[in-house]
Amino acid sequence: MSLERYRGKAALVVNVASYCQHTEKNYNMLQELQREFGPYHFTVLAFPCNQFGKLEPGLNDEIIYFAKSNYGVTFPIFSKIKILGSEGSPVFKFLIDASKMEPRWNFWKYLISPEEGIAAELYMKREIQDQFSDVRKFPSVKCRGAQRLVGRPRYPGQRPASAEQRGDASIVYHGAARGALHNRAKERGAGEKAGKGVEILFLVRM
Repeated sequence: MSLERYRGKAALVVNVASYCQHTEKNYNMLQELQREFGPYHFTVLAFPCNQFGKLEPGLNDEIIYFAKSNYGVTFPIFSKIKILGSEGSPVFKFLIDASKMEPRWNFWKYLISPEEGIAAELYMKREIQDQFSDVRKFPSVKCRGAQRLVGRPRYPGQRPASAEQRGDASIVYHGAARGALHNRAKERGAGEKAGKGVEILFLVRM
């Protein structure tokens, strides 16, 4: 399994399952993220796994057909893997080692920035507006897309972007947003190097 083609992109790596109570909400959310940010150096990377409640029993072709026909997904869905145990996928072994957090159920998400490594480990029930906010912080998500998204409220109660944010989103991301992430990491005790070239900025836990 090679992820070389996704080098330089921000990515949301997630273990998926077709028959989980969280399937509909999460697939819809993941596709919305892909639709909004896909053109701006971001991708969702989905890995089916049957180890959490045996809720992904199908064959690879069946899993892909289910996701595309029911939720219109356009992001990559890889072959079914194992996450736990000695046969665990190298991708998830790396993510677990780097974040010190192991998936506890289906739709566990690792948000990865090419600039900083693992930026967040996300609980399966986290609301979509929070995940949109996390992705917008990445400098690699191109400035044009960032300006389009941060320049107007998207959710009830969300404040409009400031003139500075609308004028140069990339500076905001490199400066204030990045500083806020590091401050949050220090508060949580997670701002330490973990593995080769990977810095965990913050973790969102259950």
